[in-house]
Amino acid sequence: MCDWFSATVKGEDSRRTLTITELDSKGDALKQYIYHECFPTRYVFPAFSATGTGNLYEEMSCKPIRLDLA
Repeated sequence: MCDWFSATVKGEDSRRTLTITELDSKGDALKQYIYHECFPTRYVFPAFSATGTGNLYEEMSCKPIRLDLA
């Protein structure tokens, strides 16, 4: 993902294919979304907590040109 953002900042062609796969509670694959020629539009770095030990979640937004459902 760092390479993707670096290319965007440098003004290079940063369009990529992005695949997101939903997982059930057991970790088995469900629905899959394939975004073609998308580029990042926003990234939020997770907030750290000195008291918590939970997962840190990043947030990313992208602009897709085309979407396929598998």
